[in-house]
Amino acid sequence: MKSFGMHILAYDPFITEEKAKQLGLSLAPLETVLREGDFITVHTPLTNETRNLIAEDEFKIMKPGVRVINCARGGIINEAALAKAVAEGKVAGVAVDVFTKEPPTGNPLLESDKIITTPHLGASTAEAQVNVALAVADQILTIAKGGLPTNAINMPAISPETLAVMEPYMSLAEKMGALAGQLMGSGFESLELIYSGTVAEKDIRPVTISAIKGLLACLMGEGIVNFVNAQGMLKEMGVKLLESKTESANGYSNVITLKLNKKGTTTTVQGTVTGTREKRIVHLNE
Repeated sequence: MKSFGMHILAYDPFITEEKAKQLGLSLAPLETVLREGDFITVHTPLTNETRNLIAEDEFKIMKPGVRVINCARGGIINEAALAKAVAEGKVAGVAVDVFTKEPPTGNPLLESDKIITTPHLGASTAEAQVNVALAVADQILTIAKGGLPTNAINMPAISPETLAVMEPYMSLAEKMGALAGQLMGSGFESLELIYSGTVAEKDIRPVTISAIKGLLACLMGEGIVNFVNAQGMLKEMGVKLLESKTESANGYSNVITLKLNKKGTTTTVQGTVTGTREKRIVHLNE
């Protein structure tokens, strides 16, 4: 959009103002985006919160002649309301490659010359296939050098022996992330994780990813965030990730401290794994 000289308004409750500025976006409430947009594009997963996010009432406040693009998921834009807005002339043009029901047999969006429809095949361009090949080669080199892959199918590579040791810490960190997210809400600017005591001697990478997964999943919904995409999603949101290790665990054999920061306000959660592998929250906002 910027290459066409457009001013970009964006509604995103998860990214920070700093990240928005880096991307050249001006954050605004959803209603403002809908009222002022000449081209409205959708880039969100389909969840209970985003289903029918744009429906008949939302089309009523849009500019006459607005153009709408949905390459995200079917169901975010109410298809009947969209077809009606096109038929009435409120929406001048539409481009979609996703539908509520696929294949979209009998879909009203197929009946108008003002609506361009295609399959959801954006990743099948020649350039995308080259990038995939490069990513695969890069991962093979990483693994050959003893590193962890960043694009595992279901979670970062970790040996069964290490997983057996780290599982209670991973579970604890995920619960701590979810708790902090519920207390702080969206819009946080940094996530800090401090590993103290015996846990600091271990490979804490899967623990960090577990904390991020719990944090983002409580805000975006289960099934959206997983062990594969959690860290990348946090980075895309512009949230700074800080990690450190200390020997002292304040009387415990191990402690994980999670700090979530938002405009000078900090939510702190501390947890430990006992000798019997029980997971406990030991401090909250202290």
